[in-house]
Amino acid sequence: MVNRGCLKIFSIFMMAQLIPFKEALECMVGEYEVDGKCCPTCQAGYRVNETCTMMTGTTCVACDPGTYTAHQSGLKECLQCKVCDPEFGFMTTKECSPTSNTICDCSPDHFCADMKDDDCELCVRHQVYTAVQYVMSADGNL
Repeated sequence: MVNRGCLKIFSIFMMAQLIPFKEALECMVGEYEVDGKCCPTCQAGYRVNETCTMMTGTTCVACDPGTYTAHQSGLKECLQCKVCDPEFGFMTTKECSPTSNTICDCSPDHFCADMKDDDCELCVRHQVYTAVQYVMSADGNL
């Protein structure tokens, strides 16, 4: 006679074999997941040129001029550098580098209306007002 407990465990085991599941892959710090495997990341200022294989590690290349990566990552493309457009009242305070984005501030005739970290997101032109305006009474006196 078959033990009911064993039969129950066997049934659960068989059902588990029939239900497809995908275990979540958790890569370590300094790695990124690609095609079900963990690959080493590229350092800041670089991007992935070729992902790792069983025989090789990740191949990284430097970011092209006008692009950057600020942190180690598995990005295949570097991020586009911000442009501080003078037409919108911006001026560049720090040029883009392979490891950091451009930082903008406002030209002297503008003020920053939206600051994010050390970077201005919106410049607004200063308003110019006349020095004094007088109101004349109905009888013509000031």
